[in-house]
Amino acid sequence: MGYTHYWKRSKDLDKTMFIEAKNDCQKICDVLKNQYDIQIQKEYDDSNPPIFNDDIIRFNGIEDDGHETFLITSNGNDHFQFCKTAEKPYDLAVQCCLLIFHYYFKSDFTFSSDGGEEDWANAVKVVNEVFDYNIDNPFCE
Repeated sequence: MGYTHYWKRSKDLDKTMFIEAKNDCQKICDVLKNQYDIQIQKEYDDSNPPIFNDDIIRFNGIEDDGHETFLITSNGNDHFQFCKTAEKPYDLAVQCCLLIFHYYFKSDFTFSSDGGEEDWANAVKVVNEVFDYNIDNPFCE
C-alpha cells in the first residue's frame, strides 16, 4: 500500500476543455516550482521535462522525491487511474492537477484519495489563490 490518489473519467474528455485544464496544470506546476520549490520532470529517473501537451499530462518527482508517474490523457482506455505519491513533494502538484480537472469536468472526472481534509488543504488553497476558482476542500466532512 501507500499514499495514493485515484481518479476516473466517465468518458473521453472534451478536447478544448482538456487543453484549458492542461494549461492550468502547467501554470500551477510553474507556481509550485517558483514559490514552493517543488520540482517535477518526466520520470523520477528521466530528467526530460514534464509533458503538458494537448493529449497528455505526465510528470513525476525527481529521483528520491519521485514515486509513481502522474498521467492524465484526454481519451483512450485508461478511464480509471491512480498515482501512488507516498506523500513526496510532487504530491502537491498531483493534488492541484486533480482539483483542476475536477473543476473543469465536474462529474465526468471524479477522484478520491487516501488523504483527508488536512492533506488537501494546501492544494485547495494554492489552486484558489492562483485561479480564483473558489472551490471547497473535497474531503471536508
